[in-house]
Amino acid sequence: MGYSNLTDTQLLNAAQTAINSNQDISRQRLAYASQGLVNNTKRAFIDREFGYPENLTFSDFYKLYKRNSAARGFVERLSDICWLDYPKFIDGDIREQDSKLTTWEQIITDLFNDKLWPAITEADKRGIVGRYSGLIIQLRDGKKWEEPVDTVVLNRLEPKDAIVKLIPTWETQLTACEWNNDEADENYGQVTMYQFNEIAVGDKSGKPNISRRIHPDRVIILNETSVINSMDDGESQLEVGYNDLIDMMKYSGGSAEGFLKNASRQVHLNYDTDTDMEELERELRKRGFEKPADALNKQIALLNSGTDSALITAGATANILSVAPADPSSGWSVSANSFAASVRMPFTIVFGQQTGRLASDEDKADYAKRGMSRRNGFLSALIKELVNKLIKLKVIQPLVNGTLTLKWSDLLAPSQAERIELMLKMSDVNVKAQQSMGIPVFTPNEIREAGGYEPDPDLEDIDIEKTDDNKADSKESDTTEKQE
Repeated sequence: MGYSNLTDTQLLNAAQTAINSNQDISRQRLAYASQGLVNNTKRAFIDREFGYPENLTFSDFYKLYKRNSAARGFVERLSDICWLDYPKFIDGDIREQDSKLTTWEQIITDLFNDKLWPAITEADKRGIVGRYSGLIIQLRDGKKWEEPVDTVVLNRLEPKDAIVKLIPTWETQLTACEWNNDEADENYGQVTMYQFNEIAVGDKSGKPNISRRIHPDRVIILNETSVINSMDDGESQLEVGYNDLIDMMKYSGGSAEGFLKNASRQVHLNYDTDTDMEELERELRKRGFEKPADALNKQIALLNSGTDSALITAGATANILSVAPADPSSGWSVSANSFAASVRMPFTIVFGQQTGRLASDEDKADYAKRGMSRRNGFLSALIKELVNKLIKLKVIQPLVNGTLTLKWSDLLAPSQAERIELMLKMSDVNVKAQQSMGIPVFTPNEIREAGGYEPDPDLEDIDIEKTDDNKADSKESDTTEKQE
């Protein structure tokens, strides 16, 4: 193509087209090389440009959990609502529930209440922070931890005696070291041996780091975002909102730094042009100061050491270096709301209400739904997996009816005050219905059940036909009396 015959406008258009084509090719190459992981091809390293880590590890999430109030608050809030109380074990379908526990239900309830629940709740918290967490089952079977469990020994012991304790672990404490590589085995790809580092995460006490090999019989893996007993494809629940948490720290820390700068009273001294600096330096050296700045720093240190200190200068003007502290509330609120959305929890639940107003009923209901969803999903599956593991290891006897059902309390159930108010409204409806129609709408036992009370067998339902007959008999009796 001959460019000499083109006008200036045509030449510029041709150059711009070439540049755009080259940029498109570069972006396509970048997207291909990143395997589709980069969604901003104009800024390939956008996380690095904004000061965020490109690759997040457990250490990043653990530091947030230990040092960031929003991250800690979310983890604790989610754990609190889910473990507000413990589920009830039912041997069979929910319809087979009886007010009196069966022998099997009593044994499993006592075992979990006495030894297991605290470790399970702690492991659940650690699983929220990391990609997964672990539960090590310490048993009295007389075997080493790297050996399979001796079920014969455990079958002779009481459940409380068979289990020593459950040990909750962080992600980095429990890793896989051996896998099943037999393609013909149905357990192909499963972990055949774990590595447990006993030293606590973040422990600086100097305790030696003892590592133990643990057989899978003695391990339960908590992985909410993948599959229970799998270390693959898990992710920390703090990962999506990680950048928002970092931004919140920048807003609050930057504003606090501005206040600190003002409070430190950094002094700027401006000497007049007539000041003989060489004479001043010679005089200060005679008094033991190597440099004039040393003398000035000593004077300023004395000034900042007390509220009533004075600074005397000769031929110099002292000015206070200050910055206007920025109000972080606007930017901080944006990041905080974004983080709350990432963890699917209302802002007022995670952070509270800054204006003194309590969380709305909608926020409380949403918070309760989050807890109930997690209870009926991941936590129920986890508990059933642990019970099945204990049955397999002969710690407890098999289910009598063959089905384990967990009954959780209703987090959306009305409070006692709300129940009483409902009873009052139902009673008021009965009074008005009796006056207008001659019959009540609700029976006494229906009102009792609405208030959370057990039905009273002595309170029989009102028989409308008998009531009408009694009224008719009463009218006839009154007419007879008047005639007499």
